Amino acid sequence: MGHPIHTFVHGINWRMWRWSQHVVRQLASTQRGRRTLNSIYLRLTPAQRVEVHKNLAKIFRDVQVHAESGMWNVSFAGKALRIPISTEGIWLDWDTAVSIVGHDLEVKQTYEYLIGTSPPDVFVDIGANYGTHSLLFLAHGIRTLSFEPIRSCHEVFFRLCAANQVSPSLVPKALGNAHGELEICFPERDTWLGTTVREVSTELGTRSPLVRATVEVECLDDYQDQFADAASMLIKIDTEGAELAVLQGSVNVLERNRPTIIFESTRVSERNGLHDFLNDHGYDVTTLPWSGGRVVPLTRSAFADAEDTNFLALRRS
Repeated sequence: MGHPIHTFVHGINWRMWRWSQHVVRQLASTQRGRRTLNSIYLRLTPAQRVEVHKNLAKIFRDVQVHAESGMWNVSFAGKALRIPISTEGIWLDWDTAVSIVGHDLEVKQTYEYLIGTSPPDVFVDIGANYGTHSLLFLAHGIRTLSFEPIRSCHEVFFRLCAANQVSPSLVPKALGNAHGELEICFPERDTWLGTTVREVSTELGTRSPLVRATVEVECLDDYQDQFADAASMLIKIDTEGAELAVLQGSVNVLERNRPTIIFESTRVSERNGLHDFLNDHGYDVTTLPWSGGRVVPLTRSAFADAEDTNFLALRRS
């Protein structure tokens, strides 16, 4: 029988799948076993890394395992990245290790193209969470501004940056279309689902208990002076339903800096508003990944009906 990860990736029945989870968990708990897994992981295709993340990222959740601390290594756009694994936080560290190049593949492929051909002067990460997207740009020496209002995410981001000898610029605030305060809600162990949108939090609360906190809200336009010298800018927005509000608070940045925008949209009911706003401000919306070819814009109805959750907005020439 082949190695558990290879066996898993190429398809196994549910009993073998559970067995593979057990074997990978045991190997990933020790430095020696983790090195073996890591050497195999580095040889997987992007599609195989997606399967590993989908099926093995949560193997340390709700399981009592004594794990040795250490490092996990990945490569992105020619840069080696180190992901620290801690004894007490392995449930999250392991998830981070296999998600950084194994989750949102279409987004990461677009990043890789842009970094390799026309790297932006500035990357703005709105809804940075643990900062894994920010790290990809920081590692390539690209000026990065990260917005994340959930305080429990910050320590993880700082650890990632320290392990890779880069310096983050983190703003602990939410962005929107007005100044003030809002309540942010999120499951304790799924902070990436954090939202300031009441309808989204109500729906989220039907599935799991939520942590609630009051956060300060500003507009991206408030930070425009920091981008004054930027000839090119890439903005990523992942705010669980607040994407339109973020864009509405970024009108001056959109007009002056003409950034490329990668954004998440999971709520079909909000897509008409997003499409109308972007169209009115000179942007076409298209699907990912993008590798510099001709953009075929999504119509309003095609965007509303799209099964994708991540999209690209490009300024029309």
